[in-house]
Amino acid sequence: MDEYQIELKTLPSYRVFAAQETARDFKHVSEPMSQFFNQLEDELRSQHLEKAQPCVVVWHSDYRSELEFTLEVAMGFHGDSSASSSTEVTLTELPSLEVVSTVHHGSFERFGEAYAALLAFMDSEQLVANGAVREVYIHVDRDEEKDVLELQIPVRKV
Repeated sequence: MDEYQIELKTLPSYRVFAAQETARDFKHVSEPMSQFFNQLEDELRSQHLEKAQPCVVVWHSDYRSELEFTLEVAMGFHGDSSASSSTEVTLTELPSLEVVSTVHHGSFERFGEAYAALLAFMDSEQLVANGAVREVYIHVDRDEEKDVLELQIPVRKV
């Protein structure tokens, strides 16, 4: 198991374009995620806006269930926009949150190790999950061992 540096931090709120849909399980999310990334990039291009930070995937689920959940992909931007030009994309805000986070390097197949480290930290600090998990896609490469993601779990004190 890799060694993970865990951080407790407050995330600021920021405006994003987002796309979402109901997913039937965690095994069938690659295709809709890819489609959402493309829709969001198209939205930025159509409004002549620049991406402000890495894409964020928000998992509206308790992550312990294989039942349906809402998958949301969000992209922050530089510039001014008052609405989305697409019916598939909405202009919204990711709220400010207190989270525990860690950076994962390498294959998505080893996410479990990073989540285990976050959950162990939460247990030791008497914190409980308090909202939808976020995955920040810092760098995605054809060679998955070069992927870099920040995993964030919203928390509150017990």
